[in-house]
Order: sequence, then structure tokens, then C-alpha cells
Amino acid sequence: MNVQVRGDGGDLVLRPGDRSDDAELRRLNAEAFPSNPKTRPEITAWQWWDNPFGETIVHVWQEGERLVGQYVAYRIPAVLDGQPGRIAIGVDLAVSASQRGKGLAAPLIDACFGQATTEGTPFYSYPNAMSVGGVARGGWVQVAQLEVRVLLTRASAVADLLGSMERVSSAGRAGAVATSVAGLPVGAWRRRTRVPAGTAIDVLDDPPDDVDALWEAVAHHHRWGVARHADWWRWRYATHPDRPYRIVTARRGGRLVGASAVVTRDDLGGRFHCLLELLAVDPDAARALVAAVADGAVGEADGVAATAVPGSRLAHLAGRAGLLRIPPRALPRPVYFGVVPHPTLVPDPAAVPWSTAWGDLDHI
Repeated sequence: MNVQVRGDGGDLVLRPGDRSDDAELRRLNAEAFPSNPKTRPEITAWQWWDNPFGETIVHVWQEGERLVGQYVAYRIPAVLDGQPGRIAIGVDLAVSASQRGKGLAAPLIDACFGQATTEGTPFYSYPNAMSVGGVARGGWVQVAQLEVRVLLTRASAVADLLGSMERVSSAGRAGAVATSVAGLPVGAWRRRTRVPAGTAIDVLDDPPDDVDALWEAVAHHHRWGVARHADWWRWRYATHPDRPYRIVTARRGGRLVGASAVVTRDDLGGRFHCLLELLAVDPDAARALVAAVADGAVGEADGVAATAVPGSRLAHLAGRAGLLRIPPRALPRPVYFGVVPHPTLVPDPAAVPWSTAWGDLDHI
């Protein structure tokens, strides 16, 4: 249903959007998020319009021939209390600079949340500090501030990468050597693990053919969240237009016991190997994957990093593999994760043990 209001430059119309709006959505993305890759048609085609997991939810404000507001939510495969389903993940909430301060975001949020709920699709969102208040007023429930874990691989990077997050304990003079960071000895941040004996590591361009068997082996640990089966891995990593990912696998006796999708990017004050996925049958398999990445299996970097819901299976595996948690107060940009309650599928999102990974975020 369309809603029409009077704006400074003429009538504003709130309406559902679709693929025919792609060029205007990309233009608005470029205005609101200059570094967002969804200014490119091949990226929006992949994520929004040709997504195999269902029709993308789009609601827009239109003024004349131009879009001045947008909210998009694309579908991803899910498990909801262990049962197959879908989730809509909200992204790219934006209002044109000329229309900000007029309350246009709230109707966009209401429209997207409402459509997802009506269609039986719980609504995920990772809002930034600017939008978290708006989505919360619309009904989004914060589940957690995601924890960030790191393992540094270059001794010289410790003070540079972490010193800005919390005051480094040192002599305080020029050229002083840091002795602790975020309350832990410097050496702890560079704790190294080794690939356990009997574990074979491979680095691939595409997910392995038997990733479904790995998912089946670990799915009981992931009863709420993204369904990390072969279709997810194929779409998320193998069909991305830029294919910037490397897939690291661990095998014991030929059996796939761990897999990680890795992208190397500038983040957290340095250049990090970011673990977008970390599926492992046990801590030894996770340790093998992290050790291989830390030892340069996908190239050189300042460290290895992962995000997780505190207390989740992924947080446990990352910790056992040697990644240390950065104190939340020390993070330059907090990452919030939450879900809009669904009356039958997830009435109380904060009470659910969600499983998330960095790869769930739309722009990485």
C-alpha cells in the first residue's frame, strides 16, 4: 500500500520497491554510504535481485522521479529452533540528506518489519550507532553486542593495533615498549597455536563438495541463526561477483572436520584475516584452521579476527583456538545484533541462543 505525504519539494510517496528501482537505490546508497559496494549493479543483482533464498523486501520514499529514502531486507536460509526457515536481514537504511529530520525512517522500518513478520520471516539487523535507536523504537530487540576476538601475528603490531583501544601500560616515554594491552600481557595477544598432528589443511577458491556433511555434524550446536549448509556457502562465497574469499579446510583421515571462509581486509587498526565462518567439529579442528591462517596459509597480515555472540559456540571455538576477546569498551565501533520478535517463530529473541558469524554481515 502506498502512503502519500506533503514534502518541501512536492509529494512524498512511501511504497514497496523492486528491481526497477535498482539504479535509484544504488544512487541513494552512494549518497548515504560512499564506500558501500552496493553502488554497483552486479553487487545488488547478486545480493538482492538474484538471491536464491527468496524475494527481497524493499520499501522506499519517492519524491518525483527520485528516491529519497530506502530500507532493504534480503532473505537468507535459517534454522529456527532447529527447523529450516528463512530470515530477512535488514540493510542500507538511508534517508537523503535533504529529507533528514522529518521522521521518514520510522515508516520505512515499520513497513519492512511488518512485511517480514506477515510473511513468516524473522527480521535480523546489525544496526550502526546512528540507526540503533530507530530500529529499537520500531520493535527490534537487541540480543547482544557482538564480541570481537583477535590473535596478532606480528610482534611489532601489538602497540599500534591495540594501544589505541586501551591505554598501554608502559614507561610513557617516546620509544617505550608496551608491556600490556587491554589488561593482558603483550605476549598473550600473540599466543600462537599449531596445526595438530594428523590434520591436513587445504586452501581453496570454492567451498568443498562435502561442506554439507560438516554442517550436519555441527548443526546441533547452531539451532538458531543462519543455516550454514552448502547452498549458503555457495551463494555467499562462491557466487559473490568479486570472489575475495579463500576457503580453508581441515581434514582428519580424509574427513572434513573444519572449514573457514576468510577475507583479508583493513580493519581494527591494521590488516587482518577476518574469519567469516568458523565451522568445526571440535576445538582441535578450530585450532587447526586458526593456526593455518595465522601461519600465512592465505597470505600475510597483522592478525586473525572473528566476531561472535558472547557465550555462543563460535565464541567458544574462537577462544579455544587462541583468539582473545577485545574488551567491549575498547572497540572503536560496537557491533549490535538483534532480531524483531515474531509472534510464533521467535516471540522473545533475547532468550534465544543465536549463532552468528562475520559472514552474516552484508558488506564484508
